[in-house]
Formats: sequence, C-alpha cells, structure tokens
Amino acid sequence: MNPRLLKSLGAALALAALPLHAATIDELVAGLRAEIEKSLAEAKAAKPGAASSNAYEAERLISRIENGVARENFDEVDQSLNQLAVTRLSIEAKERVSLLQREIPKAAEERQKTFVAQVGAAIEKAGKACLTAKAESDLDPVLGELGALKKQRSDSGSGFSEPRQRLNARLEGAARFVNRWQDYLVQTARGYDATARNLLRELADPSGSSQYYPILSRTEIVARLGKEQDVTADDVVRGVKSLDELSKAIADLTRMSRESTNRTFGASESGALLNEINQIARAHAAFKAGNYGSALLTAAQGEGTGGLRSPESMRLKTLLVLEVLPRFLELPDNPQPQAGENPSEFLLRLAGESVAQNDWPRVARILDAYRLTAFGFRQPPVWISADLESCQQFVAGRNLEKAGRFVPAILAYQRAVKTSGKYSAQNAATDRLISMEKEHPDAFAEAGKEPQMRELLDALRPAATQRLSPLGTPIFDQ
Repeated sequence: MNPRLLKSLGAALALAALPLHAATIDELVAGLRAEIEKSLAEAKAAKPGAASSNAYEAERLISRIENGVARENFDEVDQSLNQLAVTRLSIEAKERVSLLQREIPKAAEERQKTFVAQVGAAIEKAGKACLTAKAESDLDPVLGELGALKKQRSDSGSGFSEPRQRLNARLEGAARFVNRWQDYLVQTARGYDATARNLLRELADPSGSSQYYPILSRTEIVARLGKEQDVTADDVVRGVKSLDELSKAIADLTRMSRESTNRTFGASESGALLNEINQIARAHAAFKAGNYGSALLTAAQGEGTGGLRSPESMRLKTLLVLEVLPRFLELPDNPQPQAGENPSEFLLRLAGESVAQNDWPRVARILDAYRLTAFGFRQPPVWISADLESCQQFVAGRNLEKAGRFVPAILAYQRAVKTSGKYSAQNAATDRLISMEKEHPDAFAEAGKEPQMRELLDALRPAATQRLSPLGTPIFDQ
C-alpha cells in the first residue's frame, strides 16, 4: 500500500478518535497551528527556501483563524479555513482543517443560540429597569449593556443573514426605546407632564413608528398615563383648593399652552383660561397686600362682555370675592358670609338687614359692592342703579341737613324719593321731607321754587294725607 495513503488513513483515524465534544474550538485551532508549523518545518527541511511564500500564506491564514475565534467571528474563521484547505500542507494539517470546517458551523449555531438568549435577557432587564427608573441616569447601565451586545454582534460578524438582521434590529430598537424612556423621565422631572405623556403615547402606540422595539407591553406603558392621559385645562384649575395654590396652576397652564403637541389642550383654551386665572391671581396678590379696593376691582375686570368662560374660573373668583368683601366693606360688626352663600346672596342679605335698620350709608356701600362684584364693568340692571342712587342721595341729604344747608338737603331728599325699589330710601326720604316742611318752612318754600320740587310735592301730598301725625291730624296741612 502507498505509504502516503497509509499515513493519511492513520491521521484520519487519530483525529476521529479525538473526543470532539470535550475539545474546544480553541484547542482544535491550537492543534491546527502546531500541525501547520510542523508541516512547514518539514517542507523547509526537505527543500530549503522553496516554501517561503507558502509559509507566509499559511501563517497569515492561521492568524486570521485564531483572531476570528477570539472574536467569535465564525464567518471570518470559515473563510480562512476554506483558503487554508487549498494551501500546501501536510495530510495531518489538512485533516485538522477539515475537522474544524465541520465543527465551526456547530460552534456558530451554538454561539447564535447563546447570543439570542443574552439579547433576550438584556431586553427583559431593560424593561424592568425602565419601570423602576426614577431618573435618566438610572438607565445608563442597561444602555451600556445593550451597546456592548451590539458591538459584540458587530465584531463577531455573521454575514447579512436574516437572523443577524433581526437581532440587530432588536438591539437597536431596544436601545432607542430606552433612550426615549430617558426623555420621558427628564420631562417628568422638569414638570413638563404633558410632553412626558405624549412620549408615553408614542411608545405605547403599536401603529406608530417601528423604530422602537417594545421592551414593555402597551398595558405597562398606558398604566403610567393613568387618569392624567386626558387632562384638560379645567382639570388643572379644578385641583386648586386654595387661592395660595394659584401660582402652581398658572405654571402648569403655561407649560401646557406651550406644548403644541398636546392633543387635549388647544391654544385658544389655554390662552383664555390662563388669562382668567392670572387675573384672579393678581386680585389675590392685591388682597394679600391690603389693597382691598384694588383686589375687588381687579377681580371685577374678569367680568368682560361675556363673563368668565370657565366654571372653574368662576369658582375661584367666588372664593376670592368672599375673602375680600368683609375687608372691603369695613363694616363695624365685620359680617361674614354664611355657609353656602355666594357673594351676591351675602351682599343682598346684608342690604336687606341694613334697610330694616335704616342704615342707608351701609345700604349704599353694600349695593355699590354688589353692582361691582355681580356685573363688573358691564351695565347693571336699572333697579340697582336706581336704588343705589336713592340711597346715595338720601345720605347726601342727611349730611347737608347736618351742615345746615337745608335747601340742597331738601333737593337731595327730593331726588331720593323718585325710586320705590326694595332697597331704595324712598320712605326715609319722604319722612325727612315731611319733617323739614314743618321744621324749616322757609327753606322748604325756597326749594319748592324748583319746578321738579313742586311737581314732587304735589305728588306726595295725596299720599301724605293717609299718614297721620301722632295727634291724628294729616301731616300736610291742606
């Protein structure tokens, strides 16, 4: 038998006897290098100088194989083995090349399975980290781990196979998801809640961009939205329970108005409500500074042509006005609103009580506050203006009478009796006119020269005949 053939069979049988499952790829490559070096040494000894180029090529290829194995780049290893198989080597070296060619695909498959498991574990870990992270930096470690896997995948190389492309897409999509979750944490920390919710919606939307790998389920993401996912401007203001909380509400409304991507908060809504709340905040600041009149006037400015638009603005204005009114009125007994009373009910109750007490300066002050708080700078109903005018004229008449200026006092009382409203001073003014006709006849006669005064007296005399003096005689002497 041919000696070379016997030698080849012997080498093959020896390799077949190796415990391949126990031997690692590194051991097989080390054995290949030893066999190559032995083969090249034998060739050099047989023909000195003849195998120099072949030795260089063999050394280059075995170095590439070793480097590829170290980096688990089995594509490169396989290519180098194919080139080494056609290089002039000993039969034993060729058998070792053949053995590695059979084992490398198995190692590559095993490495692929291990890598897929590593990627899956890293993505699961990243998802859990997102749910527990409180700050952007909390996710840096998992991003580093995903980046390392991506680099390892790039270094190992697996051609452009579909499995490799899927793994690359998963790693890149998972990293982008974590980066976007970091953006969500940053916006939340800065107080930009609407922007943060929009980021969550973006990550939760399965029909949106495919650039993110869903490392969290939609249910887990939507749970972060909670009840705030449909937050509106009124929801923000509704949370204000005390006027001291207005500054935070204004800050939230300002942020929401800037976030043009917010789907539940329009620009017109933001502008209108923000203006209303700012108006109330300015009035509250004036109240805190002790400028009660300014506070009431500023609050009244919110009553434009159409009034306040938001029920929540009206609620806050009511809180403010109820807080300001007792200080603004400056009444000696310092009356306070009763439980459940709104400003109008409070003021009209005080006005009725003051009419019963014939305290017309008090009635005039209360009606003026009522006109301002209930109607702002709009035109009030005629009866309010008329009753207020009657009270003011009566108070002026009393002051003139005390000063001894009887004629203008009589004229003021004359103007006070023109209105017969619920809160007018008509009856009180009539009584004063009747009394002054007897107490100051000359002044009464002088005032009576005024045409309007004469008409008034003619109208009053028939009614006065029904009102008897303490002696039982008519007050007006017919």
